[in-house]
Amino acid sequence: MTAKILCIEDEAEIRDLLVGELSACGYEAVEADNGIAGLEAIIVQKPDLVLCDITMPRKNGHALIEELRTDHPEFADLPFIFLTALAERDHVVTGKRLGADDYLTKPIDFDLLIATVEARLRQVRRMNERKRDQLVKLYCSLQGAGDDPETLEAMRASTDQHVDAMGLPNGSVAATAMHDSIRALAGASDGKIVVGKTQIVGLDGIKDALGDRWERHKKVVLELAEATIRQQLSKGDLLEPTGNQGFLICFASLEQEAAAAKARELTLAIRRKILGTNDLDERVKESCDVSSEVQEIGIAPEEVARSANLNDLIVQRLDQAVQRARNREKTAFAQIVDSCRIVQVGVTTAQGAAAPLSIADFDSATKSHIAALQRARPGSQELTVEIDLLRLGRASELLCDTALGCGSLLLVDVSLSTLKDRHSLERYLKLLTMLTESARRRLALTIREIPEGTVVSKIQFMHQSLRRYCRLVAVELDAGASTLFDPATLQAPLATVRFEYPGANPSFKSRALARTCKALREQNCKLLVYDVPDLSSVEQLFCQGADLVALRGR
Repeated sequence: MTAKILCIEDEAEIRDLLVGELSACGYEAVEADNGIAGLEAIIVQKPDLVLCDITMPRKNGHALIEELRTDHPEFADLPFIFLTALAERDHVVTGKRLGADDYLTKPIDFDLLIATVEARLRQVRRMNERKRDQLVKLYCSLQGAGDDPETLEAMRASTDQHVDAMGLPNGSVAATAMHDSIRALAGASDGKIVVGKTQIVGLDGIKDALGDRWERHKKVVLELAEATIRQQLSKGDLLEPTGNQGFLICFASLEQEAAAAKARELTLAIRRKILGTNDLDERVKESCDVSSEVQEIGIAPEEVARSANLNDLIVQRLDQAVQRARNREKTAFAQIVDSCRIVQVGVTTAQGAAAPLSIADFDSATKSHIAALQRARPGSQELTVEIDLLRLGRASELLCDTALGCGSLLLVDVSLSTLKDRHSLERYLKLLTMLTESARRRLALTIREIPEGTVVSKIQFMHQSLRRYCRLVAVELDAGASTLFDPATLQAPLATVRFEYPGANPSFKSRALARTCKALREQNCKLLVYDVPDLSSVEQLFCQGADLVALRGR
C-alpha cells in the first residue's frame, strides 16, 4: 500500500508544491493549512509521516507536536519532520526535544526532502518488522511452538495479512495473542491469574518545572522501567503498558506471595536504574518513585473471549482485589494495635558497659503478626506508614516514663518511604509535635530502608524535618549494597546497620566493616550494629571496629 504523507503548511503555494512533488514520487499526499487542522488530520487520517511548518497561525508547529506527543500516545512513533525558514540553533533544539525526528529549512531542497522522507519510512518499517517478529515469537512461545522455523514463518504470513503499509500490526494480531495467552493462563488455573501493576509515580509533580524537557525525561524513565521489567520476567509472563505510566504483569508460574516479592524486587531495580542514569534531570530522580500491587484475580475464559478491552478488565479486577486486601489488612492491623507492646533492647559499648541508649522494638508476638501482613502485601506503603506511626506512638509511652533516665536515649525506627510521602510525613510530624519537651530530649530517630543510590538531598531534607523534634537523627546503612556506606548521606553522629551473618553477606567481612568504621570515625560518627544473634558475634564485631552492638530482641 502507498504511504500517506500529511503536509501542514499555511502558505498555499508551498503546500501545493509539497503535495505535487510527493504525489509525483508515488506517495498519497494530504494537506492542512494550520496547526489545529493538522492535529485533526493526524487523528482522522492517520498518516505514515508528517511534514510540518513551524511558524503558522492558530497553532504553531512546536505547540502541535507537543500536544500530539503528550495527549495522543498512540502516535508516539509517527515520524515528524519540521519545515521552516528559521535555521537558528535554538529552534532546532526545541523541535528535537519536543519529539521531532528531522528538521529541514526553506527554501526546500526537494531531492533532500524526498531522500529524508524515504529514509524515515524505511526506519519505521525496520522497527515494525522487529516488533512483528517479537510478537510472533511471543505468540508461538505461549502456544508451545517455541522457535520452530516453519511455525514462525506461518505466523509471519498470517501477521502480514493484518499490517498497514508501514508493516505495523493493526492491533488484531496483538489482541489475539494477548487474549489467547490470558485464556491459556486462566484455563490452566481454574480461572485464577496472578497479576501485578507496577506504577511510576511522582513525575507529574515536576511536569511544569521541566517544560519542554518533560516528554523526553518521561520517555527515558518509562523505557528504563520497561527494559528492567522485561529482563526479569520468566517464560510465559506477560507485560503490557497501561498507558498511565504503569505496566501490567501477568505471572504465568508464580503464586501470589512469590509474585509480590518479585514485584517488590522489580520496584527496587527500577529505582536503582533511574538513579544511576546520567541522562535524567536531578529533579526527576528526586521525585520519581515506583509502586507495585500484586493479587490473584478470577477471570473466566468466556470473559476473556467477549472482552473488548482485556487490559481494562484485568486492571479493574486487580483494583477490586487490592481494595479487598486493604480492608482485610486494616482489620488485622486494628487487632495488632490492641495487643502490641514495645520492649527496650539494650545496647553495649566496646568496653562491655551498657550504653545510655536502647532500641524501641515490638515484642515477638507483634513482630510475628506484622511479618504475616507484610508477606501478604510486600512493599505495602500504607502498611509501612501505619507500622511506623504505631511504633512511635507506643514508644512515646516509654519516653514519658521517668524510669528511663534523663540521660538515656530511646532509638525509634522510621522508614524513608514514610518520610518522603508528603501526607504520611505530615502525619508523622504531627505525632512528634504531641510529645513533651522532656520526651523529645530522650528521643533518637533512625531513618531506615534507604535504597542504594538515594539522592543525598532526600536524606538531608528528612534529617532537617525530624531534627527539630528529637535529640538526634541517625541513618541506617544498607548492608546489602555494593558499597556499604555513602559518607555524603551521613548527616548524624550515629549510623546503624542490621547484622547479617558473614557467610550470607560479603559486606560484613572483617575488612569491609573495618573500612566502614574508619570512614565513619573520620566524620565523628559511631556505628551501631543491631539484631546481633549471639555473644560470639558481638565480640567479633567489636574486634572489627563497631562502636555499639545490640543483641537480637527476644
